[in-house]
Amino acid sequence: MAKDKYDFIQEILEDKKLTPAQRERVFELTKVEIQKDGHLGKDLEQRISVIEQKIKSDFNNSADSIRNSNRSLKKHRPKEMVKFLYNFSQNDSFKWFTHKPDSTNIDYSVIFIEIEKKLKDLGTSNLNLKTVSFVKDFLQSEGKLKIEFPESFESEMTYGNKEVQKQLFESQNPFRIEINGKYFSDVVNRFKNSIEFRLGSEEYPFKKYLKKFIKQKLGVDFVNNLVFTESFNNLSQSLNLFIDVNNLYRGIEKVLEWILKYKSFSTNVIIDMEEEKEYYELVIFHKDSFIERNPENSKFIGNSGDLQTVRKYLFSIVDFGLEADLLTRGEKRSFDFLFLSNEAEMYIEPGNVFFSESIKRPLNDSVGGVKYKFKMYKNL
Repeated sequence: MAKDKYDFIQEILEDKKLTPAQRERVFELTKVEIQKDGHLGKDLEQRISVIEQKIKSDFNNSADSIRNSNRSLKKHRPKEMVKFLYNFSQNDSFKWFTHKPDSTNIDYSVIFIEIEKKLKDLGTSNLNLKTVSFVKDFLQSEGKLKIEFPESFESEMTYGNKEVQKQLFESQNPFRIEINGKYFSDVVNRFKNSIEFRLGSEEYPFKKYLKKFIKQKLGVDFVNNLVFTESFNNLSQSLNLFIDVNNLYRGIEKVLEWILKYKSFSTNVIIDMEEEKEYYELVIFHKDSFIERNPENSKFIGNSGDLQTVRKYLFSIVDFGLEADLLTRGEKRSFDFLFLSNEAEMYIEPGNVFFSESIKRPLNDSVGGVKYKFKMYKNL
């Protein structure tokens, strides 16, 4: 009789109204039954394989449907994010919102008129929605600007604030604006540190802040086994690039939560960094750990749970993947997963967001743990 419930599970999965997350929940509950019915042997394994393939098949059919419809599709393009944020360094329509004016010929009333059109002309269709909304909040919102990283901060003093605009048009210098004893220059500097890792930043240098952040998140259980490599120390000292700092740190924070969750496997963590011509790669290595999951598990598709959340955070911010040793029924195999690469796409429909399937590649050699990789692209 135990076998019959798997027919019932397959019937549930055939329900077209189920979201990817709901299908994932059904599969998680199925795992409990697998453990109970382990005596069913090979026949059970075959039936579970059918269920896994059903989940993957339904996802792929949904993705194809989105591609062939008028619904929104975004391509993962972190280089476009760099180009967008780099405007605050090079484009005069953006530059004078974050830099002290170097002449009396700058007319902010004209710049305000231009910025609306410039934002439309720049082409932001593939950018992370949170990146674009954060920039628009700073430039146009009459509400609050909220910054989460590198340090929590919020202010109603934005360029959309009527009093800020009044004083700006009078002085033509945003760094002279003061409202109720608070200086607008503080807001500008906070914003600058949220869109760029800056060499000249005395408050939030990348190396110092990231080390502090990781140590605080991992806590005392890891303090004696946390290693920052020489390569990380050297490269992070001079790191300078435009990036959505808020979303990057949200993604890193979630990865550190995963490591904490599996601290019983290992408390050895190595932070490394490598440099290539076009990018820096930050590596967070949970040494001697492993993932207790089948490589065919639908979790690795990346459309449910924490992994989907991380993909939302890091979409068009950085490339993201992991190399890991996977333990399945006592057998250890190693794989490389690419969750966000140049092939990744995001599909948006009313009330639902999901991604193209992640890329999985078997590795010949053991990883020795779980390596989380963040590829941060350099300024153009």
